[in-house]
Amino acid sequence: MLPAVVTELAILLTHANSADIYVPVVSMIAAMLPQYIELIGPYFHDIVDVCLGWYISASQRRDSVRRETERLLILLHPLWCGNPQSVVEFLLQFSVDLDKYFNEYR
Repeated sequence: MLPAVVTELAILLTHANSADIYVPVVSMIAAMLPQYIELIGPYFHDIVDVCLGWYISASQRRDSVRRETERLLILLHPLWCGNPQSVVEFLLQFSVDLDKYFNEYR
């Protein structure tokens, strides 16, 4: 049953189109992480990808989005350490996305 809950949270996260959905889902994932990291691990790439997108979104100014995103990304540290190639990919994508946002708002 718990793997199904994690799957549904990952699906909700990837389809969140408002902070009112995104923030509670991120909070629930963060609450589950310490005990169920092995269940969340398969969704690591998708979770981080969505979180980084929300974090750098120029239209997103809610403190709760930034705070919960930062908290979850920090809690994911064991998975960051276990996926060095993903870290490189995320850093590259993050820099491309930031460049895009900066160019749009010049």
